[in-house]
Amino acid sequence: MSTSLLVVADDLTGANDTSVTFARAGFATVLALSPDTLPEALQAEAEVFAVSTDCRPLPEQAAAATAAVIAAAHARNLARLYLKIDSTMRGSVAAQIAGALTAWRAVHSDARAVVCPAYPAMGRTIENGRLLVNGVPVNDTPSGRDAICPVPTADMAALLPGALVMPCQDAPALADTIRQSEADVVVIDAQTDDDLRHIAEAIALLGHGAIPVGSAGLANAVVATLPAATAQATADPLPLNAPALLLVTSIHDTSQQQVDAYIGSAAGADAIVFSPHPAQLLAPGSLPALTAQLQALLVSGDGTVIIRANPTRIASGAAAEALAKTFAQQLAALGKHSLEKRRFGALVLFGGDGSAALLHALGVTALRVLRPIAEGVPLATVRGGAYDGLVVITKSGGFGAPDLLCRMMADLNPKEAQV
Repeated sequence: MSTSLLVVADDLTGANDTSVTFARAGFATVLALSPDTLPEALQAEAEVFAVSTDCRPLPEQAAAATAAVIAAAHARNLARLYLKIDSTMRGSVAAQIAGALTAWRAVHSDARAVVCPAYPAMGRTIENGRLLVNGVPVNDTPSGRDAICPVPTADMAALLPGALVMPCQDAPALADTIRQSEADVVVIDAQTDDDLRHIAEAIALLGHGAIPVGSAGLANAVVATLPAATAQATADPLPLNAPALLLVTSIHDTSQQQVDAYIGSAAGADAIVFSPHPAQLLAPGSLPALTAQLQALLVSGDGTVIIRANPTRIASGAAAEALAKTFAQQLAALGKHSLEKRRFGALVLFGGDGSAALLHALGVTALRVLRPIAEGVPLATVRGGAYDGLVVITKSGGFGAPDLLCRMMADLNPKEAQV
């Protein structure tokens, strides 16, 4: 089957939370966990494919990485493209757009990037060319102080130099303005889902002349402009009759607080929590001792297991970026040990680095993306290999209510929620 649509994202959780938008609409959706595994994933019987370039904190690599995966999909008859960026503009967005334009224009020479990271359902809006989070300029929010990819300004024109920034209009007017513009990149205001709908309809009118660039918010609107899905329905794997393994590597306070709320709830009171100090994870040769400690906890009960750490407790900036990778690898090794010693029905993964590291350690190359378990939280299963069919749930970044994990776990195991 030729590729219908490719989602390119800068991290794994972002690729998943946007591709699930298409899965929810009935499109058979496969997520390749890395550019290396994309060619294999493109052979699957699916209508939507997604891939993570893992280049959010790597502006010097982002353009080439983005261009390369689009070129690979072009070789398999890519019909549509969606470039997924962070809804708060963290990381290498400008370079990703440049790479997408380079690759897409190799086939569609008149293309422009139509950019709108707004996600009103999550409080992200663009008003008068400024990116706001619940009405607050993004640089004055946690995203502005992000330890790895801080956002220095709310001004979209400053974040994307040379872009045309314009208010939202109806679809025909937007399409005409974009066609007549000399700018390679057009940013459009959006405060509501209706605004996103107008932008998506304008993109549809422009066809191959527009590369949609946004978060899951714009993707929700783009889906409505596509031809009807033809895939057969996939059986839903929930509810489970087995405990979950949670791996928490997110640096965001929101995610960490959601885990705290679950641990403090009646349902989470019996969870096994292994939270090594960040310094332990960095100590040379510490993994055998940490594994032995974890093993002692694993044999103490048969419920949910939570493994967590946060590198921002001991570093920020470039140092935190490097530590985040190390933490992810160490925690992934502990997660792999847990799966080898205990039966779990699901992996719940908070944080892109840890999600990618654990799935890679397990030899997973692709996921079947099924549906959202909550807004912005996709439910998937492992496709092929030793863990075929294992449920995987990923969550990125600083969004969601404090009780989000509590509600997710109740969906996984309703009996647990009745405790």
